Amino acid sequence: MEYDNTNSGALFNAENQKLLRSGPVNINGNDEYMAIVQSKTRSGKTIFEVFQKVGVVFPNEKRNENDADMSGNISNLKDGLEMKIWGRKRESKNGNPFTSISLAEATNKSPYPANSDAVGQIPTDSIKDDEIPF
Repeated sequence: MEYDNTNSGALFNAENQKLLRSGPVNINGNDEYMAIVQSKTRSGKTIFEVFQKVGVVFPNEKRNENDADMSGNISNLKDGLEMKIWGRKRESKNGNPFTSISLAEATNKSPYPANSDAVGQIPTDSIKDDEIPF
């Protein structure tokens, strides 16, 4: 049986990547937020990847070890869906840290997480980079 990774994934440390630029970009009359990241191919060639912001995650106050460390909403996806996103800090068998990602179709349209783990979240403009847990 083949592994089904639908609505899940893993994010690892961004080795050999460097955020170069980010900011607002107007695309066909819609204001979007984009970033350019310098990276290297497996052969060592430098490339510049363009990323578009799809959402925001907030740190959660965990009540038990199974609660997500962070959650939020994402949109601007190719298929037009809005989705909930959860992240949990994990460690691989080799001791490498990563974030396990889970996704589900959003049932509310609030920009803030609707799950009970997200109660009392603070606005993103008051979060300092060193406070982000992932």
